[in-house]
Amino acid sequence: MENNTVTIKNLTKTFGSTVAIDNLSLNIEKGKITGLIGADGAGKTTLIRTIIGLLIPDSGEISVLGFDPVTESDKLHGASEDKDDTHSLIGYMPQKFGLYEDLTVMENLELYADLKNVPHDFDKMLEFTSLTPFTDRLAGALSGGMKQKLGLACTLLGTPEFLLLDEPSVGVDPISRRDLMKMVRDMITPETTVLWVTAYLDEAHSFDTAVVMDKGKVIYEGKPHDLAPTTQEFEDKVIDLMGGYKQEESLIAKSYQYNAPEVEYTVEADNLEKRYGNFYAVKNNTFQIKKGEIFGLLGPNGAGKSTSFKMMCGLARPTGGTARIYGYRYPKEP
Repeated sequence: MENNTVTIKNLTKTFGSTVAIDNLSLNIEKGKITGLIGADGAGKTTLIRTIIGLLIPDSGEISVLGFDPVTESDKLHGASEDKDDTHSLIGYMPQKFGLYEDLTVMENLELYADLKNVPHDFDKMLEFTSLTPFTDRLAGALSGGMKQKLGLACTLLGTPEFLLLDEPSVGVDPISRRDLMKMVRDMITPETTVLWVTAYLDEAHSFDTAVVMDKGKVIYEGKPHDLAPTTQEFEDKVIDLMGGYKQEESLIAKSYQYNAPEVEYTVEADNLEKRYGNFYAVKNNTFQIKKGEIFGLLGPNGAGKSTSFKMMCGLARPTGGTARIYGYRYPKEP
């Protein structure tokens, strides 16, 4: 019995003179979580899109769950003329938020359930994602972490056999990253295959298999612990495989000239507040940043970090308190 969900032989995909996938061969084992790692431009997203049939390869062979994603795409994606036979074998979550921001959480779930021809039974999904209190909130008004959870929830509807996640945890806080990981592990079956593209090597080290790509080629395929026993060592090994750190002078830093007024504090927030109706995005926030300091603003998604930045930059008007940049106050005094 075939033990691979995906079998790829000598795959090549080019865009003009750019070779995105270079004579690549790869097997993705059934029932395993495989982490796909590589620098920007390594070919990871192109590979995923080719696997699910969104891109047509220049040459080579691909088999996904026994089907050709180019000639038998309807069988993989449930595009059958029979309304009762539209179950998609594939669940794909793209890099960018792919849901409708002007629909609520519940409306997005209902829409995707209808598209996948599955029942409107979302209680378990909402519980896993902690989205139960936000079913009436517009998707565009969710925090980054909640958006990713909603996107993953819609992807998991119908329990697809093959789950492809293109960097689902990029831009979310560590707590939400763990939530996403737990959500996937708890909701898939032992037969589900997951291909998880990630920029976080600690994530990749926890998967069953790691595939490292560089310049359109696979440069490592195997168990993460076979490459290195610990996360830090794994990170160093992967970076070494991709050519190591480049010691180059920054041309931007070299040409940068710093001209600013002489003040004690570059940035000041005094009881800064931003309220949306009865909801406080930022409440009584006070801090000062001296010249030359690197100031870290930490917190989970929804904590108010981006809202604070927007108020400091004048992109959002505070509902209380003041912000000063180089002594200039916002909002301006009447």
